[in-house]
Amino acid sequence: MRKLYLTFLYVIISIFTLAQNTYEKGYYLNNGGQKTEGLIKIQDWRKNPADFHFKASDGSQPVRMTIDSITEFGVSGISRYIRRKVKIDRSSELVTELSIYREPVFNEEVLFLRMVVEGKHRLYEYISGNNLRRYFIESDNSAIEQLIYKSYLFDNKNVGKNNDFQKQLWLHLRCDDISMAQIEETGYDRNSLTRLFEKFNQCDHTGFVSYKKKARYDDFNLTIKPGLNISTFEIWNPVIEDQVVNIGATAGFQIGCEVEFILPFRKTKWALLVEPGYLSYKAQGSSRWTTADVKYYSVELPVGIRYYLLNSKTSRIFINGSVVFSHSINSEIFYYYQRFMLIHDKVNGSVGLGYKYKNRFSIEFRAGTHRQFDVGSAEYNSISFLLGYSIL
Repeated sequence: MRKLYLTFLYVIISIFTLAQNTYEKGYYLNNGGQKTEGLIKIQDWRKNPADFHFKASDGSQPVRMTIDSITEFGVSGISRYIRRKVKIDRSSELVTELSIYREPVFNEEVLFLRMVVEGKHRLYEYISGNNLRRYFIESDNSAIEQLIYKSYLFDNKNVGKNNDFQKQLWLHLRCDDISMAQIEETGYDRNSLTRLFEKFNQCDHTGFVSYKKKARYDDFNLTIKPGLNISTFEIWNPVIEDQVVNIGATAGFQIGCEVEFILPFRKTKWALLVEPGYLSYKAQGSSRWTTADVKYYSVELPVGIRYYLLNSKTSRIFINGSVVFSHSINSEIFYYYQRFMLIHDKVNGSVGLGYKYKNRFSIEFRAGTHRQFDVGSAEYNSISFLLGYSIL
């Protein structure tokens, strides 16, 4: 059993290392406007990058591409970044760092801006490492500029809001179907601004593309998971050494229903799990002086978290860890000519490694921590092989 645990740990480490080097189809434009297609390393860009890694093919060596030599790059179906020289206000939005001045303080910088809405009227987004968020507007007939939003202090204690971005929108994006009241209701956030820019482009009867941050998979999955358990059981008398009974690897079964809630961040790689189920184990063993007959049935409730190491449209590899709440029912052991109830109402844990195909079929290897019972000295260990079929 220990060798299996070590092998399991080795596989997790190997896959995790591989997952840090995942590439997907993408492209870039150099300073001369030449487009090159290939593979771009997938990173969870919660802030706008200043560089990225590119490979011409699977077998090629990665090359670091920087903002100095690249005017645009994108990952197919995920994101598009455009290099722009802009004036940006980096005034903090943290209450403890607010300025006493209402007006923005601009500095000229060269940045990769993330395209949000592409069309006659374009919306860009910039997020920095300290969670500073700025939006930029650009049209076919007007240069790019930051949409102004700033929190500031007045009277040394009150927080004011500079919402000049609403005036900018009214001046630059006139449309008979959109009133000033609608613009004043627009917040300085991605979703609100995206909806407004879509309306403006529709009003001009021009085509547009919205690069919305949609979850790549459903937010909720319901999976039926039957499984095979390979378990060992040991019971001993702490006083008499010869009464140790070691029951070797024995097969049992379990059945469960996994409820998975996909978390809406880090490219939907994280999920919360709840998996109510039922476990059954029956085995016999003997030592020199005694025998043991075990019947163990348990209602299980693992609650845990999952991380997707590889996350493509058809194949997903994941690891998960859970805290397992278990309650034994009608369980007993016949040991040293006596019958005892097997009671386990404690908390233990488990870790798993699995693979999903098309977010429908899955297979998982899971190892549980040892369980001890309120009878003499007894210990149960198991590993599980689970199949899954998602019905939702």
